[in-house]
Amino acid sequence: MRAVGLWPETDDEPEPATPATLAATRGVVARAVRRGDEVVGALALVRLDPLSRAEEQLVDDLARQAALVLDHLTLTETIARERRAGHLDGLTARERDVLELIALGRSNSAICEELHLSVKTVEPLVGSIFAKLGLHADSASNRRVLAALEYVRSGSSAGAVAQLSGQVSKE
Repeated sequence: MRAVGLWPETDDEPEPATPATLAATRGVVARAVRRGDEVVGALALVRLDPLSRAEEQLVDDLARQAALVLDHLTLTETIARERRAGHLDGLTARERDVLELIALGRSNSAICEELHLSVKTVEPLVGSIFAKLGLHADSASNRRVLAALEYVRSGSSAGAVAQLSGQVSKE
């Protein structure tokens, strides 16, 4: 049994296999993997002898299972992407500024200087960022590093990365 992918048509790629072209091939049993009315893949089985009714049912069930697996993978990826992007949505503008500086490796005192804030203002902001990102005090991890990773994963880090790259090249 082989899983066969279907791709959108482009000018520079060969025509992908479809369930219809696979089924027309002698010795190949093929089933479309569908998400609703859309064909998202195909299963192909090279088999010279015809399938029994029970085997036909098994192949049909396998195609439905493959569709469920694809749905699960797509949903998991979507949830993870939205969770990463949405994590920063709950932060205030000031918390985002502080998080960007954390991602740049700044200490609390450096953040105070850069944003013209007191330590008594920055420390609660950092704590609030950790809480909103779900980063709890843990001896096995560094919350500042984990917060910086969340910032980078969110896609908000283009400016911070360019700024950090400039610092590294100067050293």
